[in-house]
Amino acid sequence: MSAVAASFGRRLRRYAGRAAALPMSPVEGRLTRLVGLALEASGCHAAVGDRCLLLSGTGVQTEAEVVGFSGDRLLLMPTGRAAFIYGFWFTLQALLQRFAPGRRVLGAELPDGDRLPYRMNGLVS
Repeated sequence: MSAVAASFGRRLRRYAGRAAALPMSPVEGRLTRLVGLALEASGCHAAVGDRCLLLSGTGVQTEAEVVGFSGDRLLLMPTGRAAFIYGFWFTLQALLQRFAPGRRVLGAELPDGDRLPYRMNGLVS
């Protein structure tokens, strides 16, 4: 390798290191839909596999990963921690509905005339 090429390689590595250390400018968008754990965002651009930091109006942060696209919208899934929290909350609600104390009442009449029993324990859960 010539001295010129070696010098160019050193400078290029140094510049690449400096570029990697620069802060990235934030890309902002808006969540437009939530179905289960699937999120839909508009107004931003990202590639499949990119990670996004979601900020709530109260300042709570959650990380999500881009998993696909629907037209000009991004489809996101929460990363492991957020999925665990959601799954824990959902399981807790199911357990409270099943086991928390409360009187049983009959729900609305179904098309076949039947009425399902429900436990009135909303304040407990």
